[in-house]
Amino acid sequence: MIRDTLRILLTALLVVILLLLAGQNSAAQSTCGGQWYRIQQGDSWSKLAQRTGLSVAALKAANPAAASHPQGWLIVGQTLCLPEGATVTPTAQAPGPAAFPVTVRRGDSWAVLAGRYGVNMAALQAANPQAVRASQVLRPGDRILIPITPAMTERFDCGRDLPTTARGAARDGESGLRRSIRAPPV
Repeated sequence: MIRDTLRILLTALLVVILLLLAGQNSAAQSTCGGQWYRIQQGDSWSKLAQRTGLSVAALKAANPAAASHPQGWLIVGQTLCLPEGATVTPTAQAPGPAAFPVTVRRGDSWAVLAGRYGVNMAALQAANPQAVRASQVLRPGDRILIPITPAMTERFDCGRDLPTTARGAARDGESGLRRSIRAPPV
């Protein structure tokens, strides 16, 4: 009987403590004093400091829970408090080069695709970070974007639709495209 009463009291005490902690946590979260910012892909403490005009130390002081990550990483989707007076300048997203998709076939490699389409292998890998593996192996079925270079289009009447023109040139035959790229101007 005493044991049951003690168990009920301890359970009630635990519930009260948890409710108090939850109240403190939500109060701390709602009292940012500035503005909330959701971490995006590619954000880091230094990039965020640069974009907000704050120091890394000020950002970490305003967000001790995020700053306590063992590796110091920010997690995509995590919400940070930006102290009052901080303004987030949007990142200037320069439009990427036009590209067209290609499905990797058996026997294709980065070098083979770069040679086939007349593209620098480093530029090809930069356009496809999702397909770059430590072993440098492409797998059949991988979707790769081939960046359109001026060399691909300078001997074709492109008009305004470069991706369609390059895709059509590639479809007309890889050797034909290679000849077009390397052929002397007419």
